Amino acid sequence: LMNEPRTPRNERVLVVDDDPGVGESVRLLLESIGCQVELVANGNDGLARALSGEFDLLISDLRLPDRDGLSIIRSVKEAGADLPMILMTSFSSVDTAVEALRSGALDY
Repeated sequence: LMNEPRTPRNERVLVVDDDPGVGESVRLLLESIGCQVELVANGNDGLARALSGEFDLLISDLRLPDRDGLSIIRSVKEAGADLPMILMTSFSSVDTAVEALRSGALDY
C-alpha cells in the first residue's frame, strides 16, 4: 500500500483567512496534494464564494475582519449547502470548538 502511486486529487477548496501568511501556507499545502485552492481574505466574500456551489471543502479562520468563521458556517448550513467545513484558529477555546461542531463544522 505504501508503494502505490498517489492518486492526484482535484478537489476545489475555498480558504478564508485574512492573514496572508497563514492563507498562503494552507494554499501551498493543499496544492501540494493536488487540490485547486481559492484564497479569500474576508468573511463576506468567503460566504458568497462558499454558496456558489463550486467547492468541495471550506476552510475558514475563526477571526476575520468583517464576520467570524462561525457565522459563515451557520449561514452555509442555513442555506442548505452540502459543503464540508473546517474552522481553524490560533485563538482556541473549548466553548468555541463545541459551538463550531454544533454549527456544522466537520472539524475544528
